[in-house]
Amino acid sequence: MEVTRVPLSERIGMAQEGRTAQPEYLPSLIRQWGKTSIRAYFGGCTAELERFCELMRLAPEEDLTYQDMALMLFDLLYRDNSRGAEATQLLAAPVMSAWEQVKRRRGAHG
Repeated sequence: MEVTRVPLSERIGMAQEGRTAQPEYLPSLIRQWGKTSIRAYFGGCTAELERFCELMRLAPEEDLTYQDMALMLFDLLYRDNSRGAEATQLLAAPVMSAWEQVKRRRGAHG
């Protein structure tokens, strides 16, 4: 496997922005994302998590992985497109929350 050389200053800058400087890490990051529990994925987005669990008909004690939920969601989209579409949109909440944090950090460092 070829490794991309990235200067330290660039790696530090990218890390401060919440990005990885080594493209070789991306497959591993994606695998880890799939193994993340859905409750951990939603983090502080509790209202969105509650609604997502309601749409997916998850019991409060169930804590499936993101990968498992993605497979269930794919099936749900075919069975009940409206419910599946809403659940899909809710998956964006943690990403949007993280993006807002990145923008605030950029503003603080810029």
